[in-house]
Amino acid sequence: MKTFQLALQTVLKLNDGQAAVITCTRGMVWLTESGKDIVLKCGERYQLHGKDMAVIEPLAHSTITVEHPTLLKRPSAFNGIPSPRTE
Repeated sequence: MKTFQLALQTVLKLNDGQAAVITCTRGMVWLTESGKDIVLKCGERYQLHGKDMAVIEPLAHSTITVEHPTLLKRPSAFNGIPSPRTE
C-alpha cells in the first residue's frame, strides 16, 4: 500500500492500475478511469477496473491510499508520481 498527500493543482497518474483500490482518507478527490468520472469523499473507496491510465486530482488538500496487488511484483508498473497540473 502506498499513501499520497495531494495538494491542490497536482495530478496523480496511475498506469496499469487494474484491480488497484483507491481510498480517500482525507479531503476529496476526482478520479477518471476509462472515461468514467468518480468523486471520492473521505472514507470512500473505489476499485479500478480498466487497464488504462487512471488520473486522480484533489478537489481539496487530500490524502489517498493505493492498494495494488501487483505493486510488490512489478514496481515499474506503478507510476504514482504527482505531476504539476497543466491546462
